[in-house]
Amino acid sequence: MSNPTGTTRKRIVRRVVLCLLLGAILNMVVAQAIGWFVRTPYKEPTYLFVGDSKWAAEVRDYRRFGRREFQWRAMEEWAVAIWRNIRLKKEFPEGTPLDAVSVIPSWCSVHAPGWRAQWVETAEKAGADGNGWFLPEDVAIGWPFLSFSLSTEARSASVDPRLDPPRVTRGGMIQESGRGSGYRRSVLAWNPILPGVALGSTFWASVLLTMVLATGATRRVLRRRNGRCPHCGYDVQSHYSAPCPECGTISRKVPAKSNT
Repeated sequence: MSNPTGTTRKRIVRRVVLCLLLGAILNMVVAQAIGWFVRTPYKEPTYLFVGDSKWAAEVRDYRRFGRREFQWRAMEEWAVAIWRNIRLKKEFPEGTPLDAVSVIPSWCSVHAPGWRAQWVETAEKAGADGNGWFLPEDVAIGWPFLSFSLSTEARSASVDPRLDPPRVTRGGMIQESGRGSGYRRSVLAWNPILPGVALGSTFWASVLLTMVLATGATRRVLRRRNGRCPHCGYDVQSHYSAPCPECGTISRKVPAKSNT
């Protein structure tokens, strides 16, 4: 006769491990589905101005369900000077006119090695040729935690967007279609944001595990009510005070069925 306690523990461990694996897969599937299909409207962007003595950027922080986007724009020296003057007088009379880079999430490209040197080079080129230039655009997707991200490389911006060079993405892809109210922007990303992946996978694993445990508990209750072993389903109506002859589980005593 097998040990029911040991068997039950092994079964629970297997279920937990399986739920963790399925939770990680489900977390990625949900993130990609949100990035590609969800069309909820964006909230009004938050504007940040980050930089130091050598470079500065206007950052638009867009948020919507399951997605966050940072759109960067290089600021030329004259624009930085004007912004410093305005912000010092109106908003920060005793503080710094530029936000610290630390306010930007760690998954953004601004924290990558060599990024600031690229920024300075791009800003100088923008001032030389008179065109607008955009630095990497960062996008993160996932729910309930942002779990995957992508970034785009620097590119020039002309008056007519159709003349712009193609966007080069790292860690994903962006597909844009339509204009005006019909504009659609679909995103797939696979650069993992480790804290988000861990938390998101755990969340979905807990959802799956709760469903599995609830299903098992319901099945055991129904088996007991029908006079069967809650573990294996064997008919134990004549074995109330003895272990189940099939698996050895001691069943809770239930009233015997009347023949009259």
